[in-house]
Amino acid sequence: MKKMLNIAIVLIVAGCVLLGVLLATGKFDIKSLIDMDRNVPFMSFGFSDYQGNRATSEDGVFYKEYTNIKEIHIDAEMAEIEYLISDDEIFRIEAQLYHNDRIEESVSHSGSLEIELECKGNGCLSRKKVSVLKIFVPKDALLDVVEINNSLSSITIEEINVRRLEIDSDMASITIAQANVEYLEVETSMADFHFSGVVKNRAEVSNSMGNIKMNINSSEQEVGYYIENSMGSVVVGNRSHSGFDGTMRENENAPIFLELKNSMGNIEVKFQKQG
Repeated sequence: MKKMLNIAIVLIVAGCVLLGVLLATGKFDIKSLIDMDRNVPFMSFGFSDYQGNRATSEDGVFYKEYTNIKEIHIDAEMAEIEYLISDDEIFRIEAQLYHNDRIEESVSHSGSLEIELECKGNGCLSRKKVSVLKIFVPKDALLDVVEINNSLSSITIEEINVRRLEIDSDMASITIAQANVEYLEVETSMADFHFSGVVKNRAEVSNSMGNIKMNINSSEQEVGYYIENSMGSVVVGNRSHSGFDGTMRENENAPIFLELKNSMGNIEVKFQKQG
């Protein structure tokens, strides 16, 4: 038994080393994990290209409207979360609930909207569809804080205008497009992170295993950064590194600062403006 255990440990370590080498040499991408067989129970939630099935007449629906919202806080164990711009001046929640999932919400006197979506059915990790939570926000609204905690599935954010955006994701892919944020703080464990838009002050992104891609609407001269990557490629503007220990520092007193850390995956930063 002890011999078999030692062999198993050796095989696991060897596999991790091989994966690290493939990442470092650019011959492996996190998408290889994304495309794994959906029939494997634990992997059936699908990662970043997850496409949840839509509602049937037997599924639960939640709908509610709000005004004068200053903050949004979302806590979801397992849900597809979408942050979208509305065509009117009303904030609203639209949720499609599966497997007896439950949503609870409340609004404080100061305008803080709290949303909790709890996975209630059996086999949360083996689902082939998850509940869908959509948050609609007026186009001209400037929020003080948007905070999202999510365990699995995906987070999609479009045209957000916020002073502080905080995301804590275990294994939910994150896509943020046409954003306007002052402070961005993201921590994810095993998924891809994509961002495009404006960072006015500071962005901190930490990933354990996956890719980090940022398309910044600033010139390279306006942005300082500290990049740390253990295994994988790093591309920042015209600078690049491939292999292990990809660390870069530049212009740490700049008005806009990026701190990006990754353990296993690729980091890419592009600048949209010319200096």
